[in-house]
Amino acid sequence: MIYRRKDGDWSLRVFPNKFPAFSRHRSVKHAEDGPYFMMDGVGHHEVIVTRDHSRQIALLDPLEVAEVIDAYQDRFISLMNKRSVNYIEIFHNHGREAGASIEHPIPSSWQFQFTSPGIKFELDGAEEYWEANRKCVFCTMAEWELNIKKD
Repeated sequence: MIYRRKDGDWSLRVFPNKFPAFSRHRSVKHAEDGPYFMMDGVGHHEVIVTRDHSRQIALLDPLEVAEVIDAYQDRFISLMNKRSVNYIEIFHNHGREAGASIEHPIPSSWQFQFTSPGIKFELDGAEEYWEANRKCVFCTMAEWELNIKKD
């Protein structure tokens, strides 16, 4: 997928990661070893490259950030009905310490067939909080943190 500026030159590109964390063309195999369970890493791993890919997302101008978000949304809509995709995770790697294979910032997304147990636990907890309080737990946490102004 290529986004273009008014002059026709590209401004943003989306493509499969050269070093994907997942395989796209295998079936998922499950295994158990004692109390642990495992499954093959099958899914999609894409990267989004902005024209000036050396800048972090926080340093992009608002229209560039909107374009990155539009690209995430376009890919989400394109992949959400695939049988092999049950969970989509968006992240922004920056540097080798963050797991990136290159130094400059890389907006990325993973799309895979299962939902991580940790994410499922968090979503279930958010739903329980909503049912009990009729408030978003994440909004409540953010509001509390802003109010206490603790470093």
